[in-house]
Amino acid sequence: MKQMKNATVCTVAVLLALMTSFPATAFESPAPPEKLADGEIAKLQPYIGNWEINSKWANGQALWARNEYRIGMSGKFVEANTYAKDGDGKPYHRYKTIFTYDEAKKKFVSYGFTSEGKVQVVENNVEIVDGKIALTSSWAMGESEVKQTVKLVSDEEYTWNVWTRPKDGDAEWKPAMEGTWKRTE
Repeated sequence: MKQMKNATVCTVAVLLALMTSFPATAFESPAPPEKLADGEIAKLQPYIGNWEINSKWANGQALWARNEYRIGMSGKFVEANTYAKDGDGKPYHRYKTIFTYDEAKKKFVSYGFTSEGKVQVVENNVEIVDGKIALTSSWAMGESEVKQTVKLVSDEEYTWNVWTRPKDGDAEWKPAMEGTWKRTE
């Protein structure tokens, strides 16, 4: 009986030693590409990097946020993580957005995920305005409609304009944000 216990302990020890000497995966993750793939998605290349904004909403509420744009899945997607803080609170991961170019629709599409567990798919127009890339989009949010324009000003800044109006009716768009994001790295 004692020999059987010793053999079991020895077998377990050998198995543990083998398990810790091999990598946890059978492959090594490739380094992410440095550039977006050729084609329409490449228009978003200037946004890749980290950006921050310190501004105020039209109602006077302070806004600090950080956008981190990364190249995803062989350069076919842009992954954007947005961190924000409420008042003097600590930053938290508020949004994750994945951008791609939908060949069937001939449109840029973003899949947005919120920290509240909501998901929204939005079509984006990408155009050249004054020689710079600009993205415009609109969507419903609760009882309101929202539209925004994100426009590259330089390699170091982009502007962000947001307007809202009630969903029902033909009310005029009211400015909600006029801010500038600055590249941090």
